Amino acid sequence: MQFELQPDFVAWIEREGARLVLLVKDLTDLEQASRRPPSGRDDERATVTITEKDIIGEIQLSQVDIFGRLTTRFYPAEDKMFGLTDEDLQQALRFIEKIHDRKEVRDILSTHTIQELVLEWIGNVFRKRTSGPLAQEIIKTVRDRVKPLSVGIPIEETSVDGELSFADATLKMVSRRELDAQIDSGFRTAPPEQAQLMKEKLHHEWLGKAAMYFSIEAEPVRAREIALEKAETYMALLQFYGPAPRILPLTSYAAPSGIRPRQRYTAIAFHEQSLVNVSQGLTGITSRLEFNAEFRTFMENAGLLVLSSLASEPACDYEISLLTSLLIYGRACYQLDPVDKLLQIITALENYFSSIPGSFFLLQSAV
Repeated sequence: MQFELQPDFVAWIEREGARLVLLVKDLTDLEQASRRPPSGRDDERATVTITEKDIIGEIQLSQVDIFGRLTTRFYPAEDKMFGLTDEDLQQALRFIEKIHDRKEVRDILSTHTIQELVLEWIGNVFRKRTSGPLAQEIIKTVRDRVKPLSVGIPIEETSVDGELSFADATLKMVSRRELDAQIDSGFRTAPPEQAQLMKEKLHHEWLGKAAMYFSIEAEPVRAREIALEKAETYMALLQFYGPAPRILPLTSYAAPSGIRPRQRYTAIAFHEQSLVNVSQGLTGITSRLEFNAEFRTFMENAGLLVLSSLASEPACDYEISLLTSLLIYGRACYQLDPVDKLLQIITALENYFSSIPGSFFLLQSAV
């Protein structure tokens, strides 16, 4: 992929990168303190044996907080441990965030990729290892990893006849023939038994479901993130054509797999010393989205093309506000409690009317 960065942006990257290298400090004491077992709890510490065969590349040493956020990055050098922590690390993370905020970077690389690239570059420069300019490392990463990809996201509780185009996505049922062809193509050089195991796994997870497909040019991790974000947004907007917005007790689970899991219950009943009953099942009243030919005609008459265009690229501030309100309204369909659903619908209406000057009276009337 041909990719370049704007010259002023490149100069800023190099200037800030050089400044951050100077923030690296000796953290040997901090690293050694982190190895000490908690007082009186040695029996709870797990031990594993790692051989050289288990290590691929250089080991990266870091500390994270209870939320999994990076708090310290270490750089081993000879018998000491250097690194970034506290405010020094926060400066580096803000620098990384500003790089990723650039549209030309954000659309093709993940935050994690930029973070690892920048922090590794800082460590290499500090330890005087061979490393080119940071901007060139970013450009090289883009050229090596970014490629046109077709990404599919499985969708629960949804069926569709043929193909349904919405914004820049295509919704259709998963085909065994297409799925097997993709696996055979991707596992051309792998042993046949490995390809067969993958087929069995994906057949179990994908067949019988709809999937939303996207064409995205990005690194694989970022392409997956973008596809999942869009699929979740588009399915929330498509809720308008199902029964859940109109019937408060109904809950929709028509969403990317794993995003809106069904609530389950399990119970065991005893009487004295005897087992009376073991029960389990799904909770709540749910509904599917079924896009058959007849229903799709209704959708088109009810503004499907307008909603699709709005989801694809809102053209002004009003359309952005409208889209935000529609998303709040659509996501209300996933609420289990009818009262919570109603509150979210009212919030959507408030958000919409607040974007229209002089609409306070209309808002009162609507509520």
